[in-house]
Amino acid sequence: MRALILILSLFMISACAEESTVDQTASGGTGLGGKLDEGAAGDTVSGADTVVDSDVVAGDTVVTSGDTILTGDTLVETDADEPIDDMWSVARDVTVHRVVFPEGSPVPESYDYPNSGGVGFSLGGTEFWQKWSGGENPTYSFSDGSDNGKRCMYASARRWEAIMAVVPESLVKLREESNWGGSFFNWNDDYSNDSWGDGNGARLWAWRTSLVKWISQTNNDGSCYLPTLQMVEALAADCIERAESSEGEIQGCSAKEPDPFD
Repeated sequence: MRALILILSLFMISACAEESTVDQTASGGTGLGGKLDEGAAGDTVSGADTVVDSDVVAGDTVVTSGDTILTGDTLVETDADEPIDDMWSVARDVTVHRVVFPEGSPVPESYDYPNSGGVGFSLGGTEFWQKWSGGENPTYSFSDGSDNGKRCMYASARRWEAIMAVVPESLVKLREESNWGGSFFNWNDDYSNDSWGDGNGARLWAWRTSLVKWISQTNNDGSCYLPTLQMVEALAADCIERAESSEGEIQGCSAKEPDPFD
């Protein structure tokens, strides 16, 4: 009888110990079954679609292969598994004159005017000069452009946008010391369907004192010549010199990409 009581007592002690262990695991900060935001500082707990980091605060950048990030009390849905492919990034390099897009690159369905809010300069228009028999010379309709021409004109607008993100001081000086008000106009010479000629370089040209033409070119192979920051600086210098001798008028001043063999 005493032996039976002893066996029952040992069994009850063992069961209590197991229950205590389960309770501690469920309420701790490092197990997926408990409160995930109570882990020790710096701990990261990850599940199939969730990352929780007690050091992450609102505004921090967190990269995860899952679908959801918890930042403090904020639930943020992410698409971290999907890479961002910006085909226009090459056009935003203000030092590159000739831009080449991979074969089969998409053609813009519509034209997005550059964002120039607050900088005091603007780029208007869509002016194509199509250098082939029967081409439009000019057309001001983006929808009438060739596929390659549309791509290059759109890229040229992104280039202007990138340069104006930090407006060159020389351009500000030109606007202040001449009768020019800061207006540009987007022009593209399109040679993409021309078997007799090809592009030879972007240009900047003050068509009138009131308007500077921002001229890109589309080449036979679909590549684009785009104005560069160096060209903008050269234009400003030439126009300032002309304004000084012409009572603020700048009509006719210009710039082109320097010949690398000069």
